[in-house]
Amino acid sequence: MQVPFFSSRPQIFAHRGGCDLGPENTITAFDIGMSTGADGLELDVHLSADGVVVVHHDRTLDRTTSGSGPLAAHTADELARLDAGYWFTRGGEYPFRGRGIGVPTLRDVLVRYRGVPTIIEIKGGGRGRDSPRRRDGLRLRCRLRHRQRARRARGAARHGRERSQGRGATRTLSIVAAMPGAHGAVSDLSSA
Repeated sequence: MQVPFFSSRPQIFAHRGGCDLGPENTITAFDIGMSTGADGLELDVHLSADGVVVVHHDRTLDRTTSGSGPLAAHTADELARLDAGYWFTRGGEYPFRGRGIGVPTLRDVLVRYRGVPTIIEIKGGGRGRDSPRRRDGLRLRCRLRHRQRARRARGAARHGRERSQGRGATRTLSIVAAMPGAHGAVSDLSSA
């Protein structure tokens, strides 16, 4: 499926899902943002300790979750179990605390919002687990997955098979990758 990204009219993207409306970069915030009529989503990604792409803005967990310390020190499962609605306030209350809202994986977000234009900012730039080399590994992994899926789709088409549903289905998503110190670039990325 081709996802229309550019339009003749200005597009409205729910920044971090609508971070004034719900706990930023969570499925809950993305649901709220899309329900307000946004044309697409904007989100941020990091790599977890086990190499899974997760959706979170900060390098550390302290500001938005019940956890603390560097995000990159936790596995995707550990991040999913944190309370990502813990610090969100509305009118002096904490309406999203204890509601089972965790740090989502990029895969979960893309599957849930299939066909929604999405701006993805690849975070990083520090030392160690959040280094430029690690960020480059994320970009390379995305490119390799895209190439593998494109090859499978071409092979299926050559043999008269269509891969349009289920595991291995090929779809295209336009992504803007904003890197620190570089201009954003638009590229196509297939995702399952």
